[in-house]
This record gives sequence, C-alpha cells and structure tokens, in this order.
Amino acid sequence: MVLLVLLALLPVFGLAFYDRYDQRERNARAMQSQALELTRRAMNEQLELIGAAHQLLFPLTQLAVVRGEGPITCAVFFTELLAQNSIYSNLGVIDARGDVVCAGSAPAAPVNVGARPYFAHVLQQQVMFGDFEI
Repeated sequence: MVLLVLLALLPVFGLAFYDRYDQRERNARAMQSQALELTRRAMNEQLELIGAAHQLLFPLTQLAVVRGEGPITCAVFFTELLAQNSIYSNLGVIDARGDVVCAGSAPAAPVNVGARPYFAHVLQQQVMFGDFEI
C-alpha cells in the first residue's frame, strides 16, 4: 500500500524537481543577460569618456601655453581647466623623458613617470600630437 502511494506521488515529485531545475536555469540565463547588458553599458560609458578626453586633449597640443610658455603659466592653465572638468583627477604635460613639466594639481616634489608601464607603452606606439611626437 505504501509502495502504491509512493508510485502515485513519484510524478508529482518529478514535476516539482523539474520545475525547480527549469526555474534555476531561467534565473541563470536572466542573470547572464543582465550582466551582459551591464557590461555593454559600462563599455559604452568608457568609450564616451575616451572620446571626450580625446576632444579635450587633442586641441591642447596646439596651444602655446602647453607648448612652452613656462611651467607657471602652464600650471595656472591646467588648474583652471581642471576646475571646469571635474571628471579628471589631474591634467598636465609630461616631456619625452617622463618628467612632469606642469600640472593642474602640482606634485609636491618633482615626478618622473618614465619608468611607468603606461608611459613606456605610449613611447612604443609613437603617438603623435600636433607637431609633437612621442
């Protein structure tokens, strides 16, 4: 008798387990889809930031204040530019040796970024800005 009841309930338990498995799979696919959408949004925001940085920085290479009117004038210029563009933590000029020539947020002591990987990467790419070549 007990065996007969268990046999009768077996399809019910099977459906319950299958439903739970199916729900888990649907949840996993939904989470994967949400993660992919979030990644796409982050990528688009990064591309927009890179585009905005390019639009800001490329014209700067043509300005006399950046090209060599002196570090004080240059620092004042970048300080004002930083005040207008709060998304940046700092803006400035670095020479081909890696020395920070001037910056909106001036370092307390002289800084050389020549040994940093991102600077070496820029040097390897032969990036050109205006009449300057790095």
